Amino acid sequence: MDGPAAAVQGTWPVLAAAVAAAVLGPLLRTAAARADAAQEQALTAGATAARAQARREAHHRFQDLLHDEVSSALRAVSMPGIATT
Repeated sequence: MDGPAAAVQGTWPVLAAAVAAAVLGPLLRTAAARADAAQEQALTAGATAARAQARREAHHRFQDLLHDEVSSALRAVSMPGIATT
């Protein structure tokens, strides 16, 4: 091939790469920013869920302790012959 066809054949990969970079660059940056935001949101939600679970577990442990200790103390006080002090 000679002339314009040879010139286009040699330069089209360079032009195609430049166009692809110009179009794909911003799209990839936007997608990366969205992925980062989604990951941050997931981490925040996980941390919030972990705090809520820890609060529930602590409350449950407190209720167990309160139930066991108070019940034992009331039973001991109600038994005849046990000093209330």
